[in-house]
Amino acid sequence: MGDDVAKIRDEGRPRVLNAVAAAMRDGDGLFDPGFIERVAAESAVDREVLIARWGTGPSLVADVVSENAVATPGWPDADELSGGSRGVVLAALVSSVTSALHDDQFTRTGLSQAIAHPRVRQVWSDFVRDGLDQWTEILVNAEPGPHDPEERDRAAQAVTLVAGQCYSSYLFGDAAPRVPNERIIELALSLLRPETS
Repeated sequence: MGDDVAKIRDEGRPRVLNAVAAAMRDGDGLFDPGFIERVAAESAVDREVLIARWGTGPSLVADVVSENAVATPGWPDADELSGGSRGVVLAALVSSVTSALHDDQFTRTGLSQAIAHPRVRQVWSDFVRDGLDQWTEILVNAEPGPHDPEERDRAAQAVTLVAGQCYSSYLFGDAAPRVPNERIIELALSLLRPETS
């Protein structure tokens, strides 16, 4: 079995991930008890090997979500945003998150699995957090330094507010009141101002 598991890491993994991605695109049976068996049949990889390598259906989905960086903000190009105002950086973040939220079954399934399963959520959250940390650094550095830790915390809150609104709009659509992106950016910029006593 050990050789089979090592082999799946190399040769069979793309076939397995393609079978899981196809099921995600179809929105087909990810919660079914026979999901692993279907993936095994479609990828021509033994069920026991899949279980030894991934363990569960959600772990298979988590691997596809991470491999495809589903619905994660793109890593910003620091050079492209260099010299831009904080408003420009936040507007670029809105654009990045919005463009990552494709209106297709694959993205919707990836996000629904991130909501439904802790393993998928952890993998997805790690990717999102890494991307948002990069955006936070660019936002902090959009103004000349030095920068104190509280300023970084405020920038992280601003980035989270903007990205959170983008995800909320995507997930809830018309079910929740829509706050225009310009207003969210304005609110996020207000977080960046130091509190006065």
